[in-house]
Amino acid sequence: MSARFDALNGWDSQLLSFGPFQFTLTAFDKDEKPQTGELPAYFAMLIAGSPAERQAYHDAFGVLGLASDPAWAGIQPGSSQRTLLAHLSMQGPNDGTMANEAAFTTWPAIKEAKEPVRQWHLARRFVVAGRRSPALQLAFWRFCRLRVRNLLATPWGAMDNFAWPAGVTLGAVFRSELAAAVLVRLHVKAPGLFAAADDQGVVSVRDWLKDVIRQFDYADKAKPPAQWALKGDDETALVTAIIDRLRKGTIAPAKGAVKIKVPAIAKSVLEDCQSMIDGDLEAPAGALGVKRNFTLDTTGL
Repeated sequence: MSARFDALNGWDSQLLSFGPFQFTLTAFDKDEKPQTGELPAYFAMLIAGSPAERQAYHDAFGVLGLASDPAWAGIQPGSSQRTLLAHLSMQGPNDGTMANEAAFTTWPAIKEAKEPVRQWHLARRFVVAGRRSPALQLAFWRFCRLRVRNLLATPWGAMDNFAWPAGVTLGAVFRSELAAAVLVRLHVKAPGLFAAADDQGVVSVRDWLKDVIRQFDYADKAKPPAQWALKGDDETALVTAIIDRLRKGTIAPAKGAVKIKVPAIAKSVLEDCQSMIDGDLEAPAGALGVKRNFTLDTTGL
């Protein structure tokens, strides 16, 4: 989110996060049980990637005994988190014994397992890899594109009293470059914000976001989104409505959905998003001064 390939962070609830979208290594629940993270999935993508990516993974992370469980073929993006997740796998005696030092095992639920990956040695390895490896940098862009694609492909679900066909997605409703940028910024901070799974495991957009559309002042909103002809000001008003809703605090779970606690978004994050909408953020050097309301180019996603 800050135009860096390293962007290492160990401040929040994640043990460590890294990269343009702050990909997470793992978080821990109250019982010290490791959770899935995006960085292990990134490792899996590298291991299954091109020869250059496999070599870059080996040189930066494989030599440290870091891998992924499951492998890339078993990682699916369809959960309510809308991102690619896996457990960290470690090589060596991470089970508290000295047995099977050459074997890879999924990170066990013991406190001691955190020690090898919370030292400055690993932090430095991540920073150097992010700054010096072209193969890892290019792979990061691919991993970022996958996250944007998976988020925009979130099924919308039913809209009562709206003439929307089946198959409408989040990206069909919010389809400008500006809207995608705001959604991704919020998604990085709170991956469970936009979607939830019901009791049958079916994922769809949360009710609060559907309510934003119901309250949106647009004459054709009940028509299928493919028939919308939003002007720039309409799109800006639609994205602003999301920020206004989030300013009211924590979002309740969708009706009939599995209860997932969604945190209130920090005021600073909402203000960043509002600055994006208002066009107040400083543009990168050499960027064209064009108002960012045009349709998102999804070529290559």
